[in-house]
Amino acid sequence: MTTVLIFRIHVKAYDAWRTLFDANIGFRRKNGVTSSEVYCSPVDMTSIAVLATFASVRAANAFVALPELAEALKAGGVIGAPNVTIAEVV
Repeated sequence: MTTVLIFRIHVKAYDAWRTLFDANIGFRRKNGVTSSEVYCSPVDMTSIAVLATFASVRAANAFVALPELAEALKAGGVIGAPNVTIAEVV
């Protein structure tokens, strides 16, 4: 069953965040992300939702717990804590 990680964040600047996000595709793949999509508010480009798919809930939880992910969020200019939802596709 496919698992989806919905990651809602606010960033200081979309372009800077997106550059780092795109550069880290190898990190995401290495840590279980099978695909990802980015959505932005049409009104406020600093409000972002990332949908990432995983093979399992365990893989999604392991990804969220990675210290490197927290470091990447900080480096990307994420403001505050992300809102994280993990769900299975049914």
